[in-house]
Amino acid sequence: MAHFRKGSIKVRAGQQVEAGDILGYCGNSGHSTEPHIHFQLQDRASFWLSMGIKPVFREEGGAERVVRRGEALSGAKV
Repeated sequence: MAHFRKGSIKVRAGQQVEAGDILGYCGNSGHSTEPHIHFQLQDRASFWLSMGIKPVFREEGGAERVVRRGEALSGAKV
């Protein structure tokens, strides 16, 4: 995870999380022009042995949305 608000990350490496768990809070750390985050989901702790998992976001109104690789969301509340 990268660019989260300093000190706001609530999970640790390798921790299993579930829908609704807070990972941390969006911030503007590093060399960036606006708040954003980077993250990766995988099916096991080992980067080399894992398969990626597509993230599903639940929007404010309850609709679920899969974000494709490289797709940018702007101004969304999820």
